[in-house]
Amino acid sequence: NTGPVPQMRCAFRRIADGYIYELAIPAGQLAPLTFKPDSCFRFALLVNHNNGTYRDRALTLTPAGTEPYMQPKLYPTMILVGAGRS
Repeated sequence: NTGPVPQMRCAFRRIADGYIYELAIPAGQLAPLTFKPDSCFRFALLVNHNNGTYRDRALTLTPAGTEPYMQPKLYPTMILVGAGRS
């Protein structure tokens, strides 16, 4: 829980039925994660929409009506795949 990550790169684009969000997170922010194929870890993300005074809505990877902060039991499991796999 380091708060905003200034070195993180992000982009989004609109598609026919929604958006695609792309994130490049510095490896140091994910320590002690091992970066090798088939590594499993739990990961949560919260993207705020801020209207200038306060967050008025957010997207999250946790179940509807929840937020990930300090609730690792809600984080979905992710698996790293090697090049050439999908």
